[in-house]
Amino acid sequence: MQLLQASGLPDSVGKIDAPAKTDKAPPPEKPDIDAYTEEELCTVGEACLAMNVSRSHIDRMRNREEFTKLENKNGRVRLVKAEVEAAKIWYSKRKGKL
Repeated sequence: MQLLQASGLPDSVGKIDAPAKTDKAPPPEKPDIDAYTEEELCTVGEACLAMNVSRSHIDRMRNREEFTKLENKNGRVRLVKAEVEAAKIWYSKRKGKL
């Protein structure tokens, strides 16, 4: 009987014991753009020039969460310069540019 209850199969009465629901972790909080100074941030265009890649490539990297997503209240996107500089090194090595 315990095996039937643990597996979620109907018991002799016809009731189904559903497995216990696990609590989902809350979604991660968005980083605050106000935590950075203007000198620590760069635009997507500046990141494109620094890494010598297209805007769509930067967008794909943002979607893969290789960069921290920062948006201000107007919806403008900024990237952390330190992350762009680090990505420039590992991305260039992978592509054989360094």
